[in-house]
Formats: sequence, structure tokens, C-alpha cells
Amino acid sequence: MDPAAVVPAPDGGVFTAAVAEGGHRVDVRRMSSTGAEVWARGLPTEAENVVALHHGEDRVYAALYADGATGSRVVALDADTGEPLWERRPEGVGAVGHSKYSNSVELSSRPGVVVVSGRESAGEFREELDAATGRPVSHEMRS
Repeated sequence: MDPAAVVPAPDGGVFTAAVAEGGHRVDVRRMSSTGAEVWARGLPTEAENVVALHHGEDRVYAALYADGATGSRVVALDADTGEPLWERRPEGVGAVGHSKYSNSVELSSRPGVVVVSGRESAGEFREELDAATGRPVSHEMRS
């Protein structure tokens, strides 16, 4: 598996994520600084074919989305164990009818908040989610 996303872990290792062969799941892994697998978690996909990854505080966030369709979902995992903590579908730009479409999602964070930023054919959005619960904190759109 070639990682589609790699971010540093605090111990000198890395977190990786990639859509698995066949596209039925996204594999998220934590690797130690020696290359040993610390944990692995398979996340079932719902037609998503791209993953963005971010490590913030004690969590790893994976944004799963399709590059040719609207929408995304964010999954928070415990950085030490890989256990799922919450899952949320950001409001994004909402439902869009289309025949050609593009979608790109990025993640960032600050203490207590994970930020989901998206650029879709129908516009751009920035949504802040509570890092502990995944509940929406704020949402803004730009056309």
C-alpha cells in the first residue's frame, strides 16, 4: 500500500492513510520511528476515493471524500490506540446537482478545534468542529 497521506507522529514515527485496493476501506496506520506498526484501523468507505490526514493534540483526523462528488466525512481516532472517537459529515456546500465536479478537503487544528476546509466546484467552505465531540462550532461558505 502506497500511503496517500502521511503526517508526523510525536514519537518520530508517522501516521499514514490510503484507500485500500478495491476502494472498500481506508487504512489508517501509526508506524513507530523504527517502522514497526503500532496500530492499524480500517475505515469503511462510502464511495470516497481520497483521504486527507491531520494529527492534532491526542487525535488523528481523517477526512474521506470523493474527488468527483460533493461532501466529505471526518473521523477522529485516538492517536495512541487508533480507536474511533467520533465521525461527522461537515455541512460543506450542501447538496449539488452536477455532471462534472471537483472536490478537495484539507484538515488543520488548534487547541480544542479541528478545521475542515473544502474547495468544491460549487464553492468553498470552512467548518470548525469540536475536537472532543465532532460537533459543529462554526461554518462559513464562499462562492
